[in-house]
Order: sequence, then structure tokens, then C-alpha cells
Amino acid sequence: GWRFGTIEVLCVSILIGTSIDYCIHVALSFLDSSATTVQGRLSDCLGLTGMTITGAALTTALSSSMLFFCQVTLFNMVALVMLLNTFIGYFSSVVLFSSGLSAGFKLPPSEAATRRQLQEAIDDVAMVELPSMAIVKECDGNAL
Repeated sequence: GWRFGTIEVLCVSILIGTSIDYCIHVALSFLDSSATTVQGRLSDCLGLTGMTITGAALTTALSSSMLFFCQVTLFNMVALVMLLNTFIGYFSSVVLFSSGLSAGFKLPPSEAATRRQLQEAIDDVAMVELPSMAIVKECDGNAL
């Protein structure tokens, strides 16, 4: 089997952010679309963000594949994990997540509700990533 050692810990720390990156871009683009139907939003989302995500996946895959030419085993394993993560993240966001949005997303009653949902999602991400900022916000009561 594959032991969980130093190499794997390094890979996991990188993969935490990169594994959800594409899905976040698809979700925010979907919510920010001005289309009035789910299919229209999905079309806008994949039409605008799809090229950016594809470019990001290709550049990540190409740059990671260069590590296969290294003599150090650590870099070869990082390259393999990054390539697999890039493929799985891209596939899951463009195919699976988009299909899920198409099949199960209910549009809110108004555009204002969509903007509010988007702002709440951004605030939630900021609270997770920057807990010290949330503490400062609560202490002085002023927006940063």
C-alpha cells in the first residue's frame, strides 16, 4: 500500500485548497449570472467561467507534469497527486457539480436574494479562512 508520510502530508496541505477551487468558481459564476432560468445561468456560467477553469486546469496539469522529469521521488509523487487532483477537481466541477446545479437548484424569488446569498457565501468563506479578522470585527464593531 501507500504509506501516509511526509510526502502525503505535503500533498494534503496543497490539495485542500486546490480540490475545491474549480467548484467555487463555478458556483460563484452561477450565482452572479443575470439569467432568469437555471439553464440560462448554467449556460452563462460555463460559457464565461468554463474557459478560465479549463485554462487553469491545463496550466496546473502542464506545470505539475514537469515534476515527472525530476530525479527526486518526492517531486514525482507530488506530480502524480497534483495531476490526479486537477483531473478530478475539473471533472467534478464541470460535469458533476454543473449537473447537480441543473437538476436540483431552485432560483430564489428575486435577484436581491441571489446577491444576498452570494455575499453570505463570501462572508462564510472569509470567516473560515480568516478567524482573526472575525474576532477583530466582533471586538470593535466596525467593518474592516
